[in-house]
Amino acid sequence: MKKVDIKKVTQTQTRAYERFHKKTALSSVPQFELMPDDLPDIMQKSYYKSYPRFPEVILPKPTPNKGPLHEALQLRSSSRAYSAKPVSIKQLSTLLYFSAGMSNNAKRFYPSGGARYGLETYLITLNTKLKNGIYHYYVPNHSLEKLLTIDTIDFKKAFTQYNQTWTPGMGFMIIITAVMDRIFVKYGERSYRFAHIEAGHMAQNMYLLSNQTGLGCCAIAGIVDTYFEKLLDINRKKEPIIYSAIFGRNG
Repeated sequence: MKKVDIKKVTQTQTRAYERFHKKTALSSVPQFELMPDDLPDIMQKSYYKSYPRFPEVILPKPTPNKGPLHEALQLRSSSRAYSAKPVSIKQLSTLLYFSAGMSNNAKRFYPSGGARYGLETYLITLNTKLKNGIYHYYVPNHSLEKLLTIDTIDFKKAFTQYNQTWTPGMGFMIIITAVMDRIFVKYGERSYRFAHIEAGHMAQNMYLLSNQTGLGCCAIAGIVDTYFEKLLDINRKKEPIIYSAIFGRNG
């Protein structure tokens, strides 16, 4: 079998995903932003694609099921209003373990392309039983590594205008990054797709677990990338931010 030169594979010139990520990242809060009430009616309606010229098969009603998974799916929602009560360490532990963690048989709770598991999980805590700061979730030990102590974050510099109206009430924020070389060495440029797919699998676990642990959750895309890259001390080319979500205790 021909040996692969790992350095040659990973240390290529500027990659396609780097150019795309740079073009779509925010370095400051946009001066113009459409707020929800400003959206025209056509943008507030949901549309569905249909093939009316082709035969349609009406499916039977789904079998009722009161199992915990079905209940969690029914309760899944995005919540932007949180209690003033701090999030407990037990709540954090449960959420992290069953979404980003590793089970007793060394398997994860979400699928990953080629089992590369390129994602890393960071927490920014503002209203929890932990001291306010930035933490990295260390999967093998199911532990949090404290990277930095902070009292708060600058919401006016960290989020787009609409998101500044509700994010100050959060208990903590989770930021998911991707260590691209971990995936790139096997999948090349397609690794960027796989990173996003993997983050979606993990994030759905977080959503389903939130209600089960007494938490509200809301994914958020309106973040200023450069603000959080500096805060986490990460290099966009090596470890871009793929997903972020905000959590708080339910009232």
